[in-house]
Amino acid sequence: MVNLQYSTFVNKLASIRERRLRSFVLAEKILELDEESLLSLLEDTVKFSFHGDINAIEVLFSLVDVLEAIFDKEISKKVIAKLNSVKTSNVTLKHLIIPPPAHRFLKKGEVEITDVKMDYIPLGVKRSLAKKMDIMLLRRMVFERDPLVIKHLLSNPLITEKDVLKISSLRPTTSSVIKTIFSSDKWINYYAVKEAIIKNPYTPFRIALVLLFYMQKQELESIKKNATLHPEIRYEANKMIIVRKS
Repeated sequence: MVNLQYSTFVNKLASIRERRLRSFVLAEKILELDEESLLSLLEDTVKFSFHGDINAIEVLFSLVDVLEAIFDKEISKKVIAKLNSVKTSNVTLKHLIIPPPAHRFLKKGEVEITDVKMDYIPLGVKRSLAKKMDIMLLRRMVFERDPLVIKHLLSNPLITEKDVLKISSLRPTTSSVIKTIFSSDKWINYYAVKEAIIKNPYTPFRIALVLLFYMQKQELESIKKNATLHPEIRYEANKMIIVRKS
């Protein structure tokens, strides 16, 4: 049976359309709750997310926004400090609060891809070029590692889903590039972009984990078999498959 207070809060939070505001409302709620109430809220949210409840999943998405300091570093520090005192046996919740050590490695033959000519252009110039309406130039810039260059690219109306998938899938990459894509209200709503981010072994653990909840069975099956990914991400994918079968 769903706790009425839990249901009311989750539905209210999920109804907030503005992503930044939603994360601040969640952070405020976390900071005001006592430890027992907070634990109940978080564990229920994880439980219902495993069963595919989209409102619960949106709450976890906002939680990752807070924990990864997508909008505010100071609030993130306060929330992390509060959550560090939470004692839970829920493995998924533990992973969200304190991610396991990174599991990054290059596959055999994996090399860093760059555009040699672009490498000699000053960073400030690249940031300006990323705003230009020149599709051939923009597509040469998808290999860039500077988050501001990537942010400008993602905002450029000439950039397509195919271009964003290339940026999302590129390896090796940096956590800041992945976080920039995750921060994009437009592109993170694309299912294929979510999947590409999960399947990139350089993705920050929390981001990969929360995006898993949006995946369908076919993608979850693919993720659990992907040996390049963090073992705990594969474990969580398998757990979702099992839970959603029941």
